[in-house]
Amino acid sequence: MTYACRIERDSISPLGDRLTTFVVTFPRVALAEVFTHRVVSTSHGYEEVAYCDRTTTPDISKNSASSRAIPFARMVRGVIGDPYMPEWTENQAGMQGKGMLELDSQWRRSDQTWRSAMEVMVGHAQTLHTDGIHKQDCNRLLEPWAWVTQVMTATQWDNFFALRCHHMAFPPFRRIARMMFLARRESVPTQLDYDQWHLPFVPLAEQMAFHMAPGAIVAARDARMVFPPLVRQSVARCAWVSYENHDKDATQEAVDRTFDRLCNDDIAHMSPFESQATPMRPGLARERQELRSNLNGWLQARKLISTECVRNYAPSDEEVASWGITDWRTGL
Repeated sequence: MTYACRIERDSISPLGDRLTTFVVTFPRVALAEVFTHRVVSTSHGYEEVAYCDRTTTPDISKNSASSRAIPFARMVRGVIGDPYMPEWTENQAGMQGKGMLELDSQWRRSDQTWRSAMEVMVGHAQTLHTDGIHKQDCNRLLEPWAWVTQVMTATQWDNFFALRCHHMAFPPFRRIARMMFLARRESVPTQLDYDQWHLPFVPLAEQMAFHMAPGAIVAARDARMVFPPLVRQSVARCAWVSYENHDKDATQEAVDRTFDRLCNDDIAHMSPFESQATPMRPGLARERQELRSNLNGWLQARKLISTECVRNYAPSDEEVASWGITDWRTGL
């Protein structure tokens, strides 16, 4: 892996609201820089979910490759074969390093130190794996040298670009943010009419031929009643970003297995439903406040599911007791 950026889908509504979905790859150390742009309801694919009411501010919907999901052997191969190497800056007070190092000898020495630390940590991670420790723990030791792939969807990008393209931004993410800005500036969005859908990972010709008027709002377990195969394909592939295999060949049966897992009765995983949307008809957002989302001017697929978030979490006393926490101050 290395830095990579592509616009997976770029659409514009009849009222001129532009919706853009990126697929980007950048150093995992910069992942926190992205998450500062989404205060709530953040997740890594469908493996890690935070439930809360949706905001209506111009936030970014995201699905990310997850260290909990990527097989340990593949994580090790990626780190050893193509580790992230920092662009070294000189030390000074504050959050920002002072320029780029100009001495080749110092740069090479820093690279060697960084690689040596990686080799040591790979060894420790392999020991933990051999001892039977799960990848969700072993893979964490490898993250400073790893790359991450992420799907990012939003209608408003100006604040994001202003902060992350700035010369004071964290260098690894500044680079990918500038790549995204340039890609979006050159892209010509596809005009979509009402009842046409923005569907990442669906061939454009199939997307343009597809029309679906938003129907009744249903519970997650009934989502197949609402979403036909093309929408389910887009949703499933956004979820597969967790494993970094969103572009794989797959049957509709495989798509539906993933889709059904996302709509599990016990705990639904809704973030992969955030990148699919149809232009919002005039006045609908005012009439139906519950349909508003972070995508301005668009009706998001997630909003067609009544159980998109938990609004009354009330576990039983028995379940709380099973947590084994007797003092919430210390977690003991």
